[in-house]
Amino acid sequence: MSGLHLEIQWLVLAPAAVPALAAAAVLLLDAALPRRERPVLAAGMLGLGIALSVAAWQAWQARHGYPTVSLCPPLESTTELVSGGGGVAPSCLVQVSAGGSLLQVTAALGGLGALALLARSARAKGDSPDLAIPIVLVLATVCGAAVVAGARDLGSWLIGLELATVPVVAFIALRARRSGADAMPLLTTAVLSFALAAVGAALWVTGTGTIRLSPAVAWMSGLPGEETVGISTTPPSATSAVVALALVLLIASVAFKLALAPFHLWAPPTYARATPAGTVLLVGVSSVAALGALLVLISAASAAPTRPSTGLVLGLLAAVSMIGGAIMALRQDDPVRLLAWSGVTQSGWVVAPLVSGRADGASAAAGYLVIYVSAATLAFVVSAVVGRRLGDHAGLLRRSPLLGAGLALALLTLAGLPPAIGGLVAKVAVLRALAADGQWALIAVAVVAAVIAIAAYLRWLAVLVGPPKGPSETPGRATTIVVMIALAVVVLLALAPALVLGLPT
Repeated sequence: MSGLHLEIQWLVLAPAAVPALAAAAVLLLDAALPRRERPVLAAGMLGLGIALSVAAWQAWQARHGYPTVSLCPPLESTTELVSGGGGVAPSCLVQVSAGGSLLQVTAALGGLGALALLARSARAKGDSPDLAIPIVLVLATVCGAAVVAGARDLGSWLIGLELATVPVVAFIALRARRSGADAMPLLTTAVLSFALAAVGAALWVTGTGTIRLSPAVAWMSGLPGEETVGISTTPPSATSAVVALALVLLIASVAFKLALAPFHLWAPPTYARATPAGTVLLVGVSSVAALGALLVLISAASAAPTRPSTGLVLGLLAAVSMIGGAIMALRQDDPVRLLAWSGVTQSGWVVAPLVSGRADGASAAAGYLVIYVSAATLAFVVSAVVGRRLGDHAGLLRRSPLLGAGLALALLTLAGLPPAIGGLVAKVAVLRALAADGQWALIAVAVVAAVIAIAAYLRWLAVLVGPPKGPSETPGRATTIVVMIALAVVVLLALAPALVLGLPT
């Protein structure tokens, strides 16, 4: 127990703490052994490997009902009232759900992929002395994603969310193909989203009187002032309106990072200009952190009297993203931009099941994102190797069976078509969560968007199986490793989607 009288479970904090310690180790190694690539890369890989192992163990524990909490007050003060006044809920500052642990696993995997591609790029350019700072930025991003997935107070939530975003901006500025100006759209987005988050956080504290993010706090915001809350004498209706506005602004700040329409304008130019390592960091870590932040908000708002208003906002964001992203993806001839717009429509699918605020919706959202991230990472890496025009991919299945098969399976997963059953089951899980809540209009939008997106993916697939044009591609060792790992994950999720979707096996 610490001096602040908080009970600390260090293993629960390890997915965030280990990458932070690894970043410090990388800086020390770089100072002691300058111009040495292998020690700093090994330290980064080791840190992420440990974080991945611990997060996977905690995901198993959470799924089987074991508590994964830390920074808890003493036993006599570890509970608080929940909606309806009939039960109790833990008041620990760190609570990692099964979905949160799954996101931590995904972020660590994304960080490992980014490090592998970073090493490959450094060897190609002969600039290995510059590896330490990019490795630290990758580790910081993974640390932020792990923090935000378990945060239950606004301070940790904000710090984790920005820690998973700002290092990505610096990474892309350092490693961009042309200049640091390539990171400007992402930097502008980061500043705007932080401003919205800061205002939303201030309104939350004003409406609830606390920085805690929990259903009990949101529920009590709708009760008469001083008798229950003990802080404010503001009429319930006014307090509820403040909390509703706070939630809308906080959701909007996360919508920027998830590239939800209409907050998506940074995504196509950023993905088009980023290196493969930067793209994997954006897809596999930053977007994972954004969903983790959104899941915390949805959990906190589940008992709020203003829950219908936040559900409406999420529904509108999901609908516009699914339709708009699919239509724009259909118009692209640049594979990377096609994947960027595909990410917009996929983000809509991720957010859609959260409209109801139900536990099955959160599980469907987390599982869907994991399947999307694995497929998108595979598609981005292959596209970086093969070329930036659809014509460059002609006959890829014959020219390079590994790259062609990996890309084809990734596209089928994104489209939700057999034999990539993982993508199909993920879409069914989302639609099932929406049907359970009676969201038939949103289901109709999702079905239309899925049909449009399938047309975009099939157009690309037709090029892959067409007559070969150009020489066979021979990817480097690091790229081959990343492709094979991503392909293995996609195949595993196609065979056993219940691993991430929480469905009965």
